[in-house]
Amino acid sequence: MIHYLRYAFIALCLTTATNVTAQTGPVFESRITHSENGADLPRTSGEYDLYVRDMGEEYLIFSEEFQEYAKKTVVVVLDLDGDGWDEAVVSANTGGNCCSDAFFVVSKRAEKFFTLQTHEVLHSWEPIEIVDVGGTPTLQVHGISDGVGNTSQEERLSLLQFRNGELVVLSSVENNALISANIEVNSFELDGSGKSLSFSSLPNETDLEADVTLPFDADGDQVVDKLQCRYWERWGAVMCDVVSSKYGLVKSHSGCDRIGTLSSSTNGMKDLVCNRFRTLRFNGKTYEE
Repeated sequence: MIHYLRYAFIALCLTTATNVTAQTGPVFESRITHSENGADLPRTSGEYDLYVRDMGEEYLIFSEEFQEYAKKTVVVVLDLDGDGWDEAVVSANTGGNCCSDAFFVVSKRAEKFFTLQTHEVLHSWEPIEIVDVGGTPTLQVHGISDGVGNTSQEERLSLLQFRNGELVVLSSVENNALISANIEVNSFELDGSGKSLSFSSLPNETDLEADVTLPFDADGDQVVDKLQCRYWERWGAVMCDVVSSKYGLVKSHSGCDRIGTLSSSTNGMKDLVCNRFRTLRFNGKTYEE
């Protein structure tokens, strides 16, 4: 039985003028540090870096991969492997909204010896969860493929435990559920089609040529309407509008990896599904969630 509990690295010794009180266990802190003249210190990112205080000394937690992330945040501190020393689960982000967070585990393995562990499944747009599996704290990660240039619709749920200084994957399974559509357009079908939206911000042009146009009855009057979609290269998404015989051009400002039409209706227009589960409904003017 799994019980859910939600919670909303090589070490380099740093010489500091601050006296650090001896601790019985490691204390983790994420902070911005600069030299006295304001310059970046060696091996720091120039933004948020991770430090640990242990046995009266302070250490910078460093790896080349780790320092590529501008912001590190201590998510939770607890003993993951039952050795009596707390580990820190740390989220790391490059800044902006291009990419999901990566997660790392920082662990004391011996005196003056800290490790930094991650795994390819430890990436998520959602907060990581700590769950109990067989009496052992376990990392649960809900990974959704998204971000700049992404056309994949993969969604995974992964369970990992920290054992003997290493991350062990208990399971990593793919979501096979989605809301069924009558017709649909997927961004991977349009990737590289030669006609695309390359805007970095939300496009508002109304006269761009559609990459794909599919016929369906959007408004229930038995007249053929159109779902017209274009590829948004920046985000690897499709942008779709509906051309209705009753309401004219009805825009949807949602970029989705998948857009489909549903049998249900709102305000006289068929609903749309975005990605796996988001439902877009007609508000009298446009489609919105």
